[in-house]
This record gives sequence, C-alpha cells and structure tokens, in this order.
Amino acid sequence: MPPVTDIPVSSASTPSGPSSPEKWRALVASWRAAAEDRTADHAGYLRSAARAADGSLPCHLIANYALAWYAASERVTDPTVHDEIITAFEAAADRLGDPGPCDHAAHPRLGHFEDYLPTAAWLGTPLGRRAYRWRRHEEGGEPLDAWLCPSFLRVRADEALAALRPARAALRS
Repeated sequence: MPPVTDIPVSSASTPSGPSSPEKWRALVASWRAAAEDRTADHAGYLRSAARAADGSLPCHLIANYALAWYAASERVTDPTVHDEIITAFEAAADRLGDPGPCDHAAHPRLGHFEDYLPTAAWLGTPLGRRAYRWRRHEEGGEPLDAWLCPSFLRVRADEALAALRPARAALRS
C-alpha cells in the first residue's frame, strides 16, 4: 500500500503536535467547542423528536442519554449546552408522561455507551426497527418492545435529568 501523502499539515503544529503550550490549549479548546456543539445539536434532535409523531423519540432519547453523562462530567462547560440538553430531556419526559408500570420481564441494561449507542441508531426509523428485529432474531439481544417501552424511556430521561441539573447548577457557582 502506498504511503498517505495528502494529509495537510497545519502551520500551527509539527508532526508530533502543536509546537507550544498555547497552541495545545487552543487545540484542546477547539475540540471542546466542537464536542459542545455536537452535544447541543443532539439535544436539538431530541427536542424535535419529543414534538414529532414519527417514532424517533427512543432513538434520540437513548443517544442523548449517553451524552448526558458526558455533559454532567464537567467536560461540557458551556451553560447554554447544559440548558439545551436539560430542556430536551424535559420535553421528552413531558411527552412520555407517567407511563406507569409495564409488563416487560426486563429492560435493556445501559452500561457503557459504546455498547448501546449503535442500538439507538436502529430505533430511529421504521426500517431501522425492522432491521433490529431481524438482527435480534439472528444474533439475540433485548426485544424491540423493551427498547421502545415508555416506562424504560421515562426512567432514562429522569436519570439523565438527575445528573444534568446538579452539573448545571455547579456551573453557576
């Protein structure tokens, strides 16, 4: 395989990275700003899904559930991003209402986000949900109804809000 030669090299860095501490700080700040922008974008998707009747709420709620822990971990320092994701989860919780108990034997366990985020992507469209059913039939996994369960989703929204609100309050102090 020929070597890759078309990668642009910034004048602010060397092959081993930025050439000064100030440039390192600027690089990290740009990464943080990009991550905060993406987090805010995903919060917007959740807020839209909470208003829509297209069945995409589970997808965006579970994806934002992963981001909530990132935001609450002090990695997101922009208060407006916290406000956006909190508002989005509140809209989702309002949409779900009080679903009460369900009759599922179990709900999916959400451990590390890399384990459940791919499943969230399947839940966003009717075709994705059909593909998930087929995949589950072939490979196993939680039933689709357990992923779409309003009780399961409401608990996840409440957990995210319980983590995000104190993190947002800490930014004020």
